[in-house]
Amino acid sequence: MQPRSLDEARRLYPTLGFALYAYTPGGAVTLEVHDAGQVFAWTAETEARAWEVAFPIDEPPPEIDELAAAHSASPAVSDPSQDADFVELPEIEADEPAPSAPPSVFD
Repeated sequence: MQPRSLDEARRLYPTLGFALYAYTPGGAVTLEVHDAGQVFAWTAETEARAWEVAFPIDEPPPEIDELAAAHSASPAVSDPSQDADFVELPEIEADEPAPSAPPSVFD
């Protein structure tokens, strides 16, 4: 289920933080989702549209029988290098660790 209000979002996703604001009178609305120090933001012309963009309504999931039929119809590949789309990438070693995110007002 996709939330369409702050109360719904808090109920459906209790481990996430949310911010919803419109600083400019008559201006855009911003919806932020906070997850373990990361912030994802969507801006739209209305609150309803911000929820729709952040949590789009997807197509209904396929039925289990459809998934089983699709799985049995696809050939099994035991060696990924035999797959026509397989590309082996070289291993990369990092020279130094990635920098940590700077502190924010939410820390």
